Amino acid sequence: MSEKDVASESNLASPSSRKEVLLWEVLHALKQEIYLFTPLGLLSFVNRAGGDALGGALEGLTGLPWRNLPLFQGLGEPFAVAWRDLPSSDEVRSGKFFRSASGGHRRYVWTLRRLARADAVLCTMEDVSDRWGLEEALQNNEELFWDMFRQSASMMLLLDPTNGAVVDAN
Repeated sequence: MSEKDVASESNLASPSSRKEVLLWEVLHALKQEIYLFTPLGLLSFVNRAGGDALGGALEGLTGLPWRNLPLFQGLGEPFAVAWRDLPSSDEVRSGKFFRSASGGHRRYVWTLRRLARADAVLCTMEDVSDRWGLEEALQNNEELFWDMFRQSASMMLLLDPTNGAVVDAN
C-alpha cells in the first residue's frame, strides 16, 4: 500500500506543505497502528501499519464505523465501553488483547483518546509481546533470586551499594 493509496482513501487532504509531508512520512513510518475516527466513530485516517492490520486494502474502509471493522469487533465489550464512556478531555482509555499472527498469538495494547481541538478520536494499537515477555522473564528471575536468598543455608546480606546499609538478610 503506497502513500498515494492511503491519501486517496482518506478524507484528509494529501499533504501540501513541507511540514505536512514530514508529518505524513512520520505517521506512516511508525510501527504502531494509528487510526483516526470522527466523533461518530467513522474511520477517517489509518497509517500504513494500521492498513496492514486491516488487510492491506483500504478501498471502502474510510467512512465505515469502527463497529463494522473486523479488527475492532474482536476487541469486544471493553473497547465498546471505553468508546461510549470516552470523556471530552484528554484522558486516555486503554486495554489489552491478543491477535493471531504467524508464529502464534501476539499481545497488543490499544488506547483511545479524544482529540477535542481536532474534533476526532485517536486509536492506537501497539504490539507489546516482546516487552511483555521480557517483563515476565525479569519477574521470574526476581522470584528465583528471592527463593534462593530465603532458602540458602549460608548467611546472606543484601546491602545498599550507595551507603552500605543492610536492606535485607536471610
